[in-house]
This record gives sequence, C-alpha cells and structure tokens, in this order.
Amino acid sequence: MELHEPGWPERFEEALASDAPVVLAAKGPIEGPFVSADAVEALLRHPWPVLGVVAGRLGADVSPLFLACDGLSWCRGGLLELRPSGRGEATLLAWRLGAAGAARCWFGGGRLTPAVARSSVWICTTRSGYAEALERTLDAFGGFSPTALGLLRELLIHQHGLPTAPALALERRAFSLLFASGEPLEGIGAFLEHRRPRFGIVRSEK
Repeated sequence: MELHEPGWPERFEEALASDAPVVLAAKGPIEGPFVSADAVEALLRHPWPVLGVVAGRLGADVSPLFLACDGLSWCRGGLLELRPSGRGEATLLAWRLGAAGAARCWFGGGRLTPAVARSSVWICTTRSGYAEALERTLDAFGGFSPTALGLLRELLIHQHGLPTAPALALERRAFSLLFASGEPLEGIGAFLEHRRPRFGIVRSEK
C-alpha cells in the first residue's frame, strides 16, 4: 500500500479491517490527515506482521510518522518509542537508517524527490514465533529487488544509522548477518525463528 496519495488513511483502515498482511510504503511527502486513534488500535490488534518503510516530512506542524509489525513504532522528532503488541513473545526491532540510504534501498536506487531526501526513514521488522506470520514476513522480504537487498545489506553491515548502545550489539550483529550470504530469505527466517541459519538447504515449496 502506497501512502503518498490523497485518501490513504481511509484505505489503510480498510486494509486493517480485512485481516490481510499489510505492506506500507511512501514515495513522497505524506499528505492530508494521519490515521485515526482507532486505526492505531486496529494496527496493534492486526493478526499479521506489517512490514514496510515510511518516508515523510518531520516538523513542528506534522504529526508523528509510524511504522509497525506486530506492534507500533511511534516516531516523534527523531526519537523512537516501541510499543509491543502484547501477543506472545513477538517483539519489534526498529532502526533509523537515514533518509537517503534507506529510501534508496527500498526504492531500488531510483532518483529521490527533494521531499524524500529531506525525510527521516525507519525500517521495522518483527520477530515472531507464529509460523504463518513468519511465512508472510518472508514473502514480504522476498519482494525486495536484488538491488534493494544489496543496498540494505550494505547499510546494515556498515551500521549506517544503527543504534550504538552496547546492549544492542548482538541484535545489530544478528540483523546484519541476514544478508551475509546469497540466501537472504534463510537468514531472515533464522532471525525470526531464533535459530542458526541453514544456508545451502533449499526451502521446500508448499
């Protein structure tokens, strides 16, 4: 779902009501009203992970931007507040990657508009023990182009914009290793399932 067109809050609320996986993206400044409090509550109750990147303008007159998977990442003036969904052991991992680099990784290296170049961009992913949620999350990552995966891997390996707190060192390392081989989906699956990756093993088709 692209959030740069007028009327996106209503379409977003309709998508949440459908109980289907939701992928969010914004290719330019987000216009108009932001989602309602009811939509935020629906997002917290949503049965599938929500995966995506939101790029938009931050300023005193602009509402906070958000992005979520199994919960809500609420961005206020560059600060991050994580609210877990309260379902099982699912947790959020949300990092600010920087405007130009993260937008390039999501949009495959295309030319950025000035509005996006001035943005702050966040990427969130979820770690969930639910098998069906894992499959949906893997499918969403699988939609990334090879160029986008390569750019995201570069950003993560070099820790561009990643948090530097010592307590997050293992999380940074684990997430970086997702893209350390030619099998990013297996790396992502291992991270989400809290296990060691089994590179070289072909996933069976269902």
